[in-house]
Order: sequence, then structure tokens, then C-alpha cells
Amino acid sequence: MRERNAELARAIAHRHGIPPIDVVALPGGFVNHSFAIGPPDARVVLRFAVDPHRRDDFDIEAWCLGAAASAGIASPRLLVRGEEDDVPYLVQEFVDGRHPVQDSAKDTDDTWHRLGALAARVSDVALTADAPVALFSRFGRDLPRAWASHVDYNLAELSPTDPLIDWGVYPAAAAPILRQELGRLRDAPFTFGLRHGDLAPRNVILRDGEPVLLDWGAASAGPAPLGDVLSVFRWHVTEGSPDLDSVRIFAEQCGLDWTRTLPDLEAMLALEALDLVRWSMAWRPDLLDDYRVSAATVLSRFLPPIL
Repeated sequence: MRERNAELARAIAHRHGIPPIDVVALPGGFVNHSFAIGPPDARVVLRFAVDPHRRDDFDIEAWCLGAAASAGIASPRLLVRGEEDDVPYLVQEFVDGRHPVQDSAKDTDDTWHRLGALAARVSDVALTADAPVALFSRFGRDLPRAWASHVDYNLAELSPTDPLIDWGVYPAAAAPILRQELGRLRDAPFTFGLRHGDLAPRNVILRDGEPVLLDWGAASAGPAPLGDVLSVFRWHVTEGSPDLDSVRIFAEQCGLDWTRTLPDLEAMLALEALDLVRWSMAWRPDLLDDYRVSAATVLSRFLPPIL
């Protein structure tokens, strides 16, 4: 599969007259494959989806790159958008620089300060009328109303006949706790806007000391900047990194009160876990088993032992 992806990168490069030399797979995003390709003085980055079912992510990325530029957030320039062998792709500017350093506690703190500041700026990007539908949840473009509908839907599904109980996602006795947590989220005084969705150190390049924000493929509209804090918190819970203090630094740099934010993050992670199982039942049954397992793991992290 890796060689097939490299061959596809070479074919895209050939189509656009880019010398298909020095094809280097770039580490990072879970949404897209990324390759640097071309001679040192004319390198570009080619990107195409990891999941062949995902065909609208470049609507998101192309719009976000333009919107970020208009808001003064440095990101790679979009050079070409096309399709090769039925695979959508983007060709972007190659950004030369270095990723933020994380060699010491101070460097780590500085990195999450920087990323939190970026999240706050991203949340202020205007969601104009031309923002693609793929940026929004299945509950619509009116963000406060969509959030309430999102919570209401998942609250209504917490019934004695919920299939998630039989599947071991959560025990029936936990339903009152989940109902209380989700209900609290429904009318929480969140702010809404754009969230990058993958604000990790790997997605920032320092060019002449200034941050350039990469990989907008996971961007979405919703609670923001809280949504970006949720992504970082999810990595802490599921991967063990970053540590909780780094999540706190990130959240506080976004202007959020940590004491109030941490319970919201735990409830939002539970909501997300439940909703992904329900969404996959309807739209992506091929992902259902993975989401069932991950949801059970996430919920066991927050639910108290129930006899």
C-alpha cells in the first residue's frame, strides 16, 4: 500500500510537470497521505485521502486555507486541486522550517502556549456563506441550534432498548449518569466557530520564527475554541500524550477557565464516543466495530464502577 501511494504521488507530480524525484512520505495526519516531492528549489506537498470513502475533505481544506489567509493565519498556499485515478488530491506549497521543539518541560509548555493561541485565532475565522457543507455536522449550519440537536438526539437514544447497552458500550445502570452529563452540555454557554481539529505540534512549522499552520483536513464548525481543546484532551485520554498539564496550558491560552473546562471535556468526550457509534450504524457500518470498542474504552474512563 505504501508503494502504491508513492506511485500515485509520482503520477500526480508528472501530470503537473513536477519532477517526480525525492518522493518522501511525510509523517502526521490521520486524514490524508502527504508526500513531499520535487527538487530542493521547487518542492511541493501532495495530499490525498487515507480513507477512500472520504471525498469532501478537500472542500474543507481548500476553503480553510483561503479563510485562514484572509484572517492572517499563515498556512501553505494551495497550488492545484484535481483527481488522479479517481482519487482527489491537493498540491500545496512546501513550507520549509522546523516543528516546535519539545526537548524540555519549558519547550513543551511553550509549544502548547503557541498552539492554544493558534486555536483561539482559528475560532475567530468567519464562517461565511460559502463555507462548505462538509464543515458542519449533520445537524445543520446554525451552530447553537445544531449543537442542541446533536445533544438532544443522543439523549433520546439513551433508552432501555439502546443497542449500545447490549454491545457493551455502557451498562444500563450508567444511563442516568450519561443523561445528566449530556443534559448539562445542552445549554452550556459555549461559543461557536471554526476549529482546526488536529492542532498537534506536527502540524505547525516555524518559518523564520513564525508559525505556519498545516493540515486543515480535520477542520469543522462547532464549539470553539473548546472543540480544539477537546481534540488535545482526547489524545491525552486515548494515547497518554500530551500530559494533562499541557492540555490545561492549551485551554488557558484559548482563554478558557480550566476548572470549569475539564468537566465539560469529559462530558463532551462521552458524547462524542456515543455519537460516533450511532453515526457509524447508519452511515459507516464498516467502522462500527472499531467505534464500539473505542467508545467503551472512553466511557469506562469516566463512568464510576457500577455494581
